[in-house]
Amino acid sequence: MSPLTVPPSASLPSLGSKDLKALVDHTYDVLIALDARGRILSVSQDIDLSSMDLYGWIGVSFQEILTEESKVKLPLLLGNSFTAFSGPSLWRHINLRLGSDQVLPILAKYAEFGGSSSSTVRFVFGRDLRPLQRLQRKLTESHNEVVKNYEQLEQAVHEKSLLLDRKISELVPYDKILADAESSSLGESLEQFFQTVKRNVVRRKLEETGGDVAKVASALGISKHEVECLVS
Repeated sequence: MSPLTVPPSASLPSLGSKDLKALVDHTYDVLIALDARGRILSVSQDIDLSSMDLYGWIGVSFQEILTEESKVKLPLLLGNSFTAFSGPSLWRHINLRLGSDQVLPILAKYAEFGGSSSSTVRFVFGRDLRPLQRLQRKLTESHNEVVKNYEQLEQAVHEKSLLLDRKISELVPYDKILADAESSSLGESLEQFFQTVKRNVVRRKLEETGGDVAKVASALGISKHEVECLVS
């Protein structure tokens, strides 16, 4: 048998009652003892639930402390009990009602120990799911923040693209060029296009340099005379 499939009990020594109790105490966050009719006999806790009136559960049917959506899981939970001789049983997510507006989510497993029905001890072991829920909530918030940031980035890129298109449209008057192209040859249209682009670039450069013709001519690699002709 593979070491990964060996049950934990195979490596445990024979335990006394105190050792067994200590072992059991570390396997749950909430431990609920039930009688034969499913009423709660006692509640033990290994987490701080002092703000919740768990002792108000004593004498109440276990079904009554379940939320409505968890009540349908009760037959599955009780029907899949683990005993000293049973195989693996499933943990099930159920929610326990704590007052009118509080809920304690747990992973629950039901166990029965003892011989006759009159001496059988019934327990519901519960593991607190609130830390996991807090982690899931933080992951969801982080995911939503990433999506929000991405959408903002996408919007910013879109706005920059529109701004760039507008700047290009200001620099190159396509409508005028196309209108001129209808009444002239292709060569003349292309010449007009490049002259218009060059003229607008020169004007922008002159604005940036405060009208320094020599600096614009040097930057564009053309003569000062050509700069003057383009803006005349």
